[in-house]
Amino acid sequence: MGFDTNYACNDASDNDGDLTIDFMDSDCVNGLDNLEGTAAECVDSGDNDGDGWTDADDPDCWTGTTETGIGGTVCNDGLDNDIDGLVDAADPACAAADGDNEVDGDCHGNGLDDDGDGWTDTADPDCATGLNETGFGTAECNDGVDNDGDFYIDAGDPGCATATDAVENDAAADCANGSDDDSDGWVDSDDLDCLTDNTEQGTGTFACNDGLDNDSDGQTDADDGDCLVAWQDFEDPGSSCSDLTDNDGDAWIDAEDPDCTAYGEEIGFTGFACNDGEDNDSDGLVDRQDSDCTLAYSVTEGGLHATCTNGTDDDGDGWTDVLDADCLNGSVETTNSYVYSACSNGTDDDLDGDTDADDTDCSSALDNDEAPSTSGSCSDGQDTDGDGWGDADDPECLYGSSEAGFSILACNNGMDDDADGFTDAADPGCASAEDDLENDPVGVCADGVDNDGDGWVDLDDPDCVNGGGEGGLGVAECNDGADNDADGLTDADDNECLDALDNAEGSVSNPNCVDGSDSDGDGWVDSEDPDCAWGGREQGFESAFTCNNGIDDDVDALVDSLDPGCDTAFDSDEAHVPDCADGLDNDGDGWVDSLDPDCIANNTEQDGLDTSYACNDGLDNDADGFTDADDIGCDDGTDQDEVDPITECNDGADNDGDGWIDLSDPDCPNASTAVEGPGFGTTECNNNLDDDLDGQKDAGDSDCVDGYDDSE
Repeated sequence: MGFDTNYACNDASDNDGDLTIDFMDSDCVNGLDNLEGTAAECVDSGDNDGDGWTDADDPDCWTGTTETGIGGTVCNDGLDNDIDGLVDAADPACAAADGDNEVDGDCHGNGLDDDGDGWTDTADPDCATGLNETGFGTAECNDGVDNDGDFYIDAGDPGCATATDAVENDAAADCANGSDDDSDGWVDSDDLDCLTDNTEQGTGTFACNDGLDNDSDGQTDADDGDCLVAWQDFEDPGSSCSDLTDNDGDAWIDAEDPDCTAYGEEIGFTGFACNDGEDNDSDGLVDRQDSDCTLAYSVTEGGLHATCTNGTDDDGDGWTDVLDADCLNGSVETTNSYVYSACSNGTDDDLDGDTDADDTDCSSALDNDEAPSTSGSCSDGQDTDGDGWGDADDPECLYGSSEAGFSILACNNGMDDDADGFTDAADPGCASAEDDLENDPVGVCADGVDNDGDGWVDLDDPDCVNGGGEGGLGVAECNDGADNDADGLTDADDNECLDALDNAEGSVSNPNCVDGSDSDGDGWVDSEDPDCAWGGREQGFESAFTCNNGIDDDVDALVDSLDPGCDTAFDSDEAHVPDCADGLDNDGDGWVDSLDPDCIANNTEQDGLDTSYACNDGLDNDADGFTDADDIGCDDGTDQDEVDPITECNDGADNDGDGWIDLSDPDCPNASTAVEGPGFGTTECNNNLDDDLDGQKDAGDSDCVDGYDDSE
């Protein structure tokens, strides 16, 4: 780089007039030396030891007058500790040579709340995304607001365990507090417990909520990318869309099922009229049962309008019948109402001379880009059409392989339908792009209206109890849209439905769950029976619970309530450790597992004492003060002789000469110990010393209780 006028010893000048310049001047230590003449190193403005620090900034000058080299602190060790290409004094993070951190930013562990939001260093969400603490965030526990009105804010609020907690209220129900209270990976309404019991209770029986890595891919339940919902009963991908089975009970199989296009697995109902579990046209037929539903993707159950089946381009937009976006969205082809996409707006958007259907780059009327489509826009991790929904979340990916813009659905039409200032994907009322109601869940669940047409209103609707908006039918008989007891009344209209969670639409003989009988024959009585938690009456087996499904799941010939592995009907595992191999004294006779005569005779440790054996009869047969398992003369429960063995620790003699006999001697932990030696030990009452200088020692000292005593 040549000369540098910033340093006297590298400026090509004879600064001290001794006729020698720079490196030739003996007073110049190096090119960084800023004094060509003689002077004390700590006042010569030069970095005499090349450690980057000069004069008073150099730690060497704090204790002496000579700069001697690098030191031991992070900012003076000659190393690039944070690998940013800058070392010690050259690193902006090093304000002084005695600095212990070379990492830029204030998230490095300085123990300070640099942005005043109450959270420090790694506890601050800012440090998860950057190098500096930058202020408040959006979560209730980091927004600087007393959201629950308890006069405590964010980090100072007992309800905030971390800065990312979504709810500040420490009294919030665990199904509405934004936390995974049972540590099963699923939070609030995503947790199956919140759908059935309104409280998070732990893992369950379904493959995506059982705490197991069922497909051995190293990921479990909510952490497994193949688990879309907690009640999905498989962790391995790809199986349910190619097994010729209706795995999710929506009547559509494999490729017919919209889930297989969106998720690659059959999951359940969607927002399409022919796949939502509702009788949308009130003809008594639901989804696939309705002859108007030729496709699960249909957004109307009333069938196509005549203009959508006449083979004519009635609206002259170039698209005919079911290829026309108006028909796909349940409208009439003559209206030409669908003009949201680039391939259906009557404009040559890419200026190639071809418009809409005439443009070969338009894959369908829903395509929102007339230019050549990007391959894989339904799997590129991008919101390719800018409608707020990406890849599998975008409805167009159910029709084809390209995101194609807005649709007529309220949550995908580009409009603020409920005038709350939020549109489509940004609206809290939109659970998905297929949602045809943009109203926020809170409003929907407090408006006195049956918004989803299932007969249940506001908090009587399980959807509202579970933390979302009213979203349609459920799985219980009193919320499935069917007249299960054939009495002409369905769900909420059936007076035999206690509530929407009631799983028996017909009458039963014992509705009160307090009659002391197993009314449904599932082995569980009254409050023990899950049915009583659901609908107030016993109604039979429940497939959701391993210990109430009527199946011998662990193949031990014992089912549900009869299986020792089932503590309650809600148990998710029937497996149990046999009482002859569980390490417990199950019958209280003192003998455990194989030492118990019961385990030899009938492989169960339940009978207790047995007078056939001297060591299991509950008697002190040798009158030594010990009985059965507590008597060292008993090897196991089948031993017929309680008499203690003759050993040095059971012979009444001081065999090692330390003054202590048998069990008083620390060398004898029990009477069956063969040798009493080696003799003296380390305690004051067994060390052969007169520790208290009273003329007596060890066993001869009246203050010594036994050889274990450590104070004479």
